[in-house]
Amino acid sequence: MLESMPLLMKPLIVAIVSLSIFSVAPRSLADVVVPIDQALVQIEGTQVPILIPSVVPNVRETYVRGRGTIEGYSLDFSFTPTCDGTACNYAWMTAERGGAFFNPDELGPRDTIASVKLAKGIQGQFANTCGAYCLAQVAWQSQGVLYRAVVKNGQKDVVLALANSAILGGERRNAATRPVAQNDAARKCQRLTRAWLTSEDRSTPINVRDGASTDSYARHLGYAGDEVAVLNQKLGGGYCWYEVRFPSQATGWVRGDFLTIDTGE
Repeated sequence: MLESMPLLMKPLIVAIVSLSIFSVAPRSLADVVVPIDQALVQIEGTQVPILIPSVVPNVRETYVRGRGTIEGYSLDFSFTPTCDGTACNYAWMTAERGGAFFNPDELGPRDTIASVKLAKGIQGQFANTCGAYCLAQVAWQSQGVLYRAVVKNGQKDVVLALANSAILGGERRNAATRPVAQNDAARKCQRLTRAWLTSEDRSTPINVRDGASTDSYARHLGYAGDEVAVLNQKLGGGYCWYEVRFPSQATGWVRGDFLTIDTGE
């Protein structure tokens, strides 16, 4: 058949055939399962009840990036495994102890807000706020914590599905992220102001690290008997770590079993 066609039409036919052979149909949108264990490790140290959606709805794939503090956490769902900004994030979830709902008086002319009923009969708030792009958001409160699910340029039904997935999944926990009352290390992780370094061998230096992990660089060394001021604390690797300051003003993180605590008793 090609032999009978004009010469100028042959490259066009070949190009069309090539496209039909090598083009790949896009993957259909679906509910993608969230790697719960990976997310828990990333928000290690938070002491608020942890809710994580089991699935992210209406996407092709998802990667999770989390950050945790004592008073809350955040989880970003992105298109790429190395996402470090809003451009590649398409959804996220946050938790903040003492957080507040949207104030309708603070919304812009393009923004909308409404009450919604979520899974387990929870009353929540839906808002669609627009700036550089629009954010479909659902917020609800539980145990003094404000949870918020957000989908960038998303639809109401999608963000509701994300929020309900988190609620129906229940409280998540692993050995390092259990609530204070259920974890031995966490029970000892109390607010301190004064402590001393301690060790069975007083001549062996104690590592003072850049972060709350044995993988963090040991920038300073201390010895048993050194008095320190305690600035902060968090869980890491099953231990309670304390951020301390020496009289020299050097600071760093020390594992809790290398501290003797001034309890004031």
